[in-house]
Amino acid sequence: MPKIKFLSHPDVVKIVPHPRPATKFVPDWYKQMELDRKCPARVGEKTEIIQDIPTMKKCMPIRDYLTTGYIIPCWQDILIRKDSDGKYHNQSRDAEQLDHQYHMGCSWHNINQIKGSPLEKVTDGEKILKLNNPWIIRTPKGYSTYFTAPFFHENDVTILPAIVDTDTHDVAINFPSIIHGDECHIEIGTPLVHAIPFKRDNWDSVVGELDAEAANVANLNFSTKLQSVYTNKYWQRKRFR
Repeated sequence: MPKIKFLSHPDVVKIVPHPRPATKFVPDWYKQMELDRKCPARVGEKTEIIQDIPTMKKCMPIRDYLTTGYIIPCWQDILIRKDSDGKYHNQSRDAEQLDHQYHMGCSWHNINQIKGSPLEKVTDGEKILKLNNPWIIRTPKGYSTYFTAPFFHENDVTILPAIVDTDTHDVAINFPSIIHGDECHIEIGTPLVHAIPFKRDNWDSVVGELDAEAANVANLNFSTKLQSVYTNKYWQRKRFR
């Protein structure tokens, strides 16, 4: 089984929350959601109650996304505020325990690094936030890692998605991020980065038409009773630990 490694200075490893499988960070709202829900529907002149309308909790692709890969939690409390001139300032208090030679917390990219991109519109006109990740991430030869924001978790920042060849990149990966609103407060331990390792490969693409029989099957409008077809017939179990 391939292994992903999250490595840092011994002092840092002792005091910051560790990256863990995404299964350990499934949101509470998702856990508490019902699998099925009664739903009112208009039928002719009457409103009838339809039983057992499946919720998103029954959607295996969403479940797979939530439980695939690893989550890097925020390594310290971060507080950023916008002043009266519309400029962001880092007001985080580096805890004494994190006052270490290993650079953590957050810093800034110069605005010129993103000039001409849509990202320029969501900055203060001078800079873009950079979250200084304390972890060096290593994967086996031939494996890269896709980094993205954990979509189903609410947060005051969103890291920019990126792919890094973590089998050859041997330094810490920092995460340029977008701040939402005039104040950004990220508590230590907050799910911050979703890391999904994958095996690199070369691909060709083909565009074509289905034959008539396959097209009919693909276009079936599954009834509520058939909602488990994907789960029972197509879904494959994945494991991250």
